Amino acid sequence: MPIPRGNGTVSVFIDSNKLWHVCVKSDRGAGSFGIFFGDRPFDFVLPITLCQIIVFILISRALYFLLRPLKTPKFVCNVLGGIVLGPSCLGRNEAYWKALFPANQAEYLILSALVGASYFVFFMSLKMDVLITVRAAKSTWRLGIIPFLASFVAMSVSMNLFYHPQNFGSIDINLVRSLISVVMSFSHLPVVSDVLIEINLLATELGQIALSSSMINDIILWFLILSLHMVRLKDLDSCFRYFMGFLLFLASSIFILGPTVRWIVRTTPVGKPVKEIYVVLILLGVLAMTLVSDVLGLSFVVGPVMLGLVIPSGAPLGTTIVEKSEFIISEFLLPFFFVFIGMNTSLEALRDWRMFLTLQGIFIVGNLVKMLASVLVGLNYRIRPRHATVLGLMLNFKGITELIVAARFRKLGVLNGDLFSQLVYCVLISTAIVTPIVQFLYKHRPRVLQEAGFYEGRFRTIHGTPENKEFRVICCINNEGSVRGFTNLLEACNPMLESPICAYVIHLIEL
Repeated sequence: MPIPRGNGTVSVFIDSNKLWHVCVKSDRGAGSFGIFFGDRPFDFVLPITLCQIIVFILISRALYFLLRPLKTPKFVCNVLGGIVLGPSCLGRNEAYWKALFPANQAEYLILSALVGASYFVFFMSLKMDVLITVRAAKSTWRLGIIPFLASFVAMSVSMNLFYHPQNFGSIDINLVRSLISVVMSFSHLPVVSDVLIEINLLATELGQIALSSSMINDIILWFLILSLHMVRLKDLDSCFRYFMGFLLFLASSIFILGPTVRWIVRTTPVGKPVKEIYVVLILLGVLAMTLVSDVLGLSFVVGPVMLGLVIPSGAPLGTTIVEKSEFIISEFLLPFFFVFIGMNTSLEALRDWRMFLTLQGIFIVGNLVKMLASVLVGLNYRIRPRHATVLGLMLNFKGITELIVAARFRKLGVLNGDLFSQLVYCVLISTAIVTPIVQFLYKHRPRVLQEAGFYEGRFRTIHGTPENKEFRVICCINNEGSVRGFTNLLEACNPMLESPICAYVIHLIEL
């Protein structure tokens, strides 16, 4: 019978050889009393966890500083920082590996990684304007379906023809091929949103089209996951209960959470901050939605994404939540996810370099097919081929969602350690190549349609404006002092009925 004694639990028993055994299990697994009281700090979880986050931030920021001339996104630097901490680099030192990644800290690391990833996808969804994205999705739905299907078919055929890995044991290679093709052919909304925010293209017309297309992809993925779970149940009653649970989850998010957060926005006085209790409840709601979606058998990121979509973006609620909590989440909690990925990624997986290059080549083929399909579909929408090419590249962004799915497949035994590591490196290579190309090709041009304006490619001046064309002016007003200058400019232009002036006045207000 275990008996509590001080800081531990004492168990006394007699074995078959009539020998007494006294076992003392320490219950102080989190924090130590300090080195001056005889404790070794790295025998406890808290000092190890703090040391992990400090070392990771220093390494990832150093990599971002060194790779910034190549326009490498932060996601790539963060994953590389986790790999440097893992068994591929510093983890080769056995003393370091046992000190910084002990077995008793693994569960805490995994939990922190899942919580950080949940909040990350929540913030990415929160920053989106859902109404604009949905309107764009209604008119450009072909861009969300046809490129995905083309990429999936290309990857699936290539995987079956050329990808024949060895030493897979009891894993069904056909299932592996199909799942990898599905995951890597999707364009995930949080990933596309995150990269577009980093390269400052989220508010552009092309960026909104990319978001709407990725939203359609995510909806398809959710229903695909739902269908797979229903097929696995095989019992009609269980399938019905599962489907009704999903519908209840969806209806509760739209018809209960949506009106609730809109009520919070309406009751907040203009110019006043949102009450702290509302912000706290919404942040707790992220964990609750994660729990519900995981209990229902969906991916745990579905709940946070749904909550982020129903909350109105912008002031006052959306901006307040982002301002108060995004930094601490993205800089001090999300890094645990990258540490977890790096801890499970090994360079030894690349020893079969032929299979790795084959896998990378298949992904490149899928990306090229998706880009080509985007160009062809874009012509149907009268989008310029150059911009349609950039749109296809945007839909090829890879990121944290692919890593979450790969980690889940590894936990379920679908992927082994080598294939998981190869997928991580393929995601890194794809993102590191595609992101700089998008920045180079797209120069914030507002018009992506093929119809060229009258002044396309010309300098617009007052003197060169034809008499039968109106002269358009945009007036951006921040305070009263700038009003007089614009009125003087409009008067100096001498507008007449034969040569009118159209002035667009914008009042700039800091959110």
